[in-house]
Amino acid sequence: MVQVCPGNEFKLISQITDLAIKHDGVPGCTHSDIVLVTFHSRQSGISSLGFKTELLSNFRKDMRALYGTTRTVTGNLGNEKRMEYGNLNPGLNEALERLDNLKFGDIQKHEFPNSNISSEG
Repeated sequence: MVQVCPGNEFKLISQITDLAIKHDGVPGCTHSDIVLVTFHSRQSGISSLGFKTELLSNFRKDMRALYGTTRTVTGNLGNEKRMEYGNLNPGLNEALERLDNLKFGDIQKHEFPNSNISSEG
């Protein structure tokens, strides 16, 4: 989860989204200045490490970020009239509060609560 500094949001979010895709991440905007990037557990972890390393070297002063692992449901969510690709993460509200307390330039590991989310409908 990455929040960019005010003033250059559109350019930074575009660049961070491109970086996430380059490293096989699935980016999604949760707010106007926050990008939530998901890496699937089947990946080796090298993709997310490469993303984090490149994110820090290119954007550290312009962002604050949390990273961690949790179980989520990802896919097309909604109903027939309005559906979009996203994810359900019960620990997201807590993570947003913690992100808000970081200074720009900070990156921290976040321990998401264990989730009993089921992909069964």
